Amino acid sequence: NYGYSPRYRIHKRRRIDGCGTVELFLDVKGQRIDDIQLFGDFFGNGDLDDIARVLKGCPLQEEEVAAALRQINLGDYIRNLSIENFVSILCRS
Repeated sequence: NYGYSPRYRIHKRRRIDGCGTVELFLDVKGQRIDDIQLFGDFFGNGDLDDIARVLKGCPLQEEEVAAALRQINLGDYIRNLSIENFVSILCRS
């Protein structure tokens, strides 16, 4: 079983000043994001599934997540949330 990484689920929740509460549920398989769901009391105009699409399959590493998020304008989906704050919620305790 050396190198085997079982599937697991992570739940993160954080309040960001000027943005609101961001809550993330993600399934991780093989150290990659297999599925992610976003919830919160923030404002935004875009479909949150677009964020999930760019992150699905992404390695759960800060640099990789940030690079994936640069494919979209995160502020259109979650107003006043920077990529750095999103990465912090997702990748740090």
